[in-house]
Amino acid sequence: MLRRLGDAAEEEPAQTSRSLPELRMTLADRVAEWPKPYIQQGMSLGREEGIAQQRLMLRRQTALRFGTATADRLARALATETNPDRLSTVAEAIVRCPTSDELLRVAATAP
Repeated sequence: MLRRLGDAAEEEPAQTSRSLPELRMTLADRVAEWPKPYIQQGMSLGREEGIAQQRLMLRRQTALRFGTATADRLARALATETNPDRLSTVAEAIVRCPTSDELLRVAATAP
């Protein structure tokens, strides 16, 4: 490895001033960075899956309380919703609203 680094140092004189511990740290830093894009991608996919599961649960709860027609309307209204706070507001409305019309009104206007 030192020979390789020596060859690279000939091409780039600035690298000859690095010590072996500095080179190891650089390699360790690089290795630590490799999985980050995959972790971010996994977190993003996990978040998307969690949001989709939350929307599905809201549909099920609405169907139990107000029937499938209202649940279908709510599902369409929330099909592209990704804000967890808004979904939580709708979840509370499923419990608190006395009528399906009021639930759908809350779902349409929730912040």
